[in-house]
Amino acid sequence: MVGWLATRVTAPTEQDWDKLRRMLQYVNGTKEFKLRLQVHEELKVILFADASIAADGKSNSGIVTTLGEGAVDAESTKQ
Repeated sequence: MVGWLATRVTAPTEQDWDKLRRMLQYVNGTKEFKLRLQVHEELKVILFADASIAADGKSNSGIVTTLGEGAVDAESTKQ
């Protein structure tokens, strides 16, 4: 969401401002969340990947890396 909103800074619409407000409310409401890593039986590194292609030909891809039961890295790329 941050990456997408960053592309709208030159001419934001009211909908863009609403999305920014919702995102900031979420961030402010989750400040107390902690990164929690747990290992039950064995330590596993797992990668999740996803991609989307929009009708206008632009696409996004992303990867989340987990270690045990917590996400330790997340990346998103605009193609």
